[in-house]
Amino acid sequence: MILSLLLCGCLCACSEVKLGSLGKNTFLQIEEASCSKAEAIFLLMEEKAYFEGGQTASDIWLRPVGNETMGEYIKDVVLDQATRYTAAMVMSDRLAVYPTEEAVNLAGEQAVAAWSKISSLYNTAEYELTASDVNDLYNKKAVYEAVYDSITQEATQDITEESTRVMLADYVVVPVEAGEELAQQLWSSVKEGADFSHACDIAGYPLKTGQVIKRGELNPTVDTIAFALIDGELSEVIESKDGYYVIHCLDDNLILESAANYNEVLSNAKEEAFKNAYYEFSKGAKLYIDNKFWDKIEIGSIQ
Repeated sequence: MILSLLLCGCLCACSEVKLGSLGKNTFLQIEEASCSKAEAIFLLMEEKAYFEGGQTASDIWLRPVGNETMGEYIKDVVLDQATRYTAAMVMSDRLAVYPTEEAVNLAGEQAVAAWSKISSLYNTAEYELTASDVNDLYNKKAVYEAVYDSITQEATQDITEESTRVMLADYVVVPVEAGEELAQQLWSSVKEGADFSHACDIAGYPLKTGQVIKRGELNPTVDTIAFALIDGELSEVIESKDGYYVIHCLDDNLILESAANYNEVLSNAKEEAFKNAYYEFSKGAKLYIDNKFWDKIEIGSIQ
């Protein structure tokens, strides 16, 4: 969510608010691309339905979130969504990147489902909201996703399951000043069958037990050797600038932790790549917003 608000800030920082230049039904505009007031209201309705679960929640929108209320926070999120979707319409043409026919068809189906749900919960007629508005909005989403995927594809090519693997191990680090000989004596003792923890106690350096280790967390020399170990294997003494390591691999691939790490690393890499591209785009972009319209809306009052 922090990234989303940052992206909106990129454009808002260089935006110009010129209400007279906007059409009557336009909420915001970037070059020739725009987001209608109806589309913005629908985004708010979707957020409202998500957080309220379709039920009336009298106080949720007044709850504090940082320095603002929940209602103000969600309006910021929706403003960011509307800005990104609109910017993507311009970026799409510049990059010559467009959603596939399959993606467009899927967006149409999602729009129908979203309209059916939201129109059953709220008085869409009050805001002159139609199914056509929702279809336009979901088409913008499809364009945004195509642009996002295109920009982030190259940045994630080197991210693999192996590069994000997570292991479980016990290990000890004998400081450089204690000497390699001590580390070798400890290692020999364990190799001959001594309890690892007891051997470490005798050496005077505590065993770090049950350590969940991600690729890249240890220094490169240790990382390479540690992640070459298999279940139950004891490493040789590993000399590094941090000291002398002895590692006992308990599990060379924690499945759930590895999957979660892969998703996190992939997501962060995508967000960073898109943030950089979005920032470059924002340098020459002018964002026009109808702030008077937006300031009057209270998400908690939408019925």
